[in-house]
Amino acid sequence: MMQLTHKRIVLGCELDIDLRNAVRVVLHELGAVIRAHAQSTTRSRERQVLDVDVDVDVAGQGLRIEVETHEGVSVSGPASLTEHVSAIVSQRMRTIKSRVAE
Repeated sequence: MMQLTHKRIVLGCELDIDLRNAVRVVLHELGAVIRAHAQSTTRSRERQVLDVDVDVDVAGQGLRIEVETHEGVSVSGPASLTEHVSAIVSQRMRTIKSRVAE
């Protein structure tokens, strides 16, 4: 049985509303289904965790999206899926930034 390699990629700053919206839109476009959602606050740190299932090529791959103070917005899960989502979000952010620059 082949074991999947897991990976975590920090996508950017947790305060970047465009980034957070881009992640939300990309997950929706990939057909992500929320499995669990948690939010916590400890001292001056806030943390939101969203566990989703994504159906991209292989059904039922799970991803974790984390938004944490001083840590940023990150995606983690199977390496190939994490890289795929990161690439789509990065492309969307480049498009957003180029529109703002015009």
